[in-house]
Amino acid sequence: MHEVLHTPKGELLIGRFCQVTIIMDFAEWSAEAWSLHCDQAMQLIEKHGIGRGCIVYSTAATPTSSQRREMEERTGPWLKAAAHPLQIAVITENMLARGAITAFSWLVPGKITLRAFSRAALHAGAEWLAPSVGATADEIAAAFRAQLQFGLELRSQAQPGAIPG
Repeated sequence: MHEVLHTPKGELLIGRFCQVTIIMDFAEWSAEAWSLHCDQAMQLIEKHGIGRGCIVYSTAATPTSSQRREMEERTGPWLKAAAHPLQIAVITENMLARGAITAFSWLVPGKITLRAFSRAALHAGAEWLAPSVGATADEIAAAFRAQLQFGLELRSQAQPGAIPG
């Protein structure tokens, strides 16, 4: 398996495979915990790098508008300063979130392209990323599934009897 960094209880995992960063979020975040989540995410990304493509997967509810604004304020300057274009595929089962991501994609800077996919459409997301990241869609999807399995195992050890969806 590729290298995966994670928070102590596995709420947030960041892995790197070729030029793809895979970010997985397994927690519901209260308003108070959101700032800590942003800090953890940025620390892990800065340590690990972002690559040319990114898959973001969340089992949690969508962030509130104030949480999205805080994430944009924290990550926006960093993403805008990236030396190369960045493609971000967001994997979520939440149809409203996919619609919001599509709308949000119209607002992000030109170096960043953003698309939302359902988990069933993971391979389509991997195909969308593949040309710019130095890996095939099958390799990207396999890295995602391996990290997902690792995350589920880590979460079940942190919270015996509870395996997130």
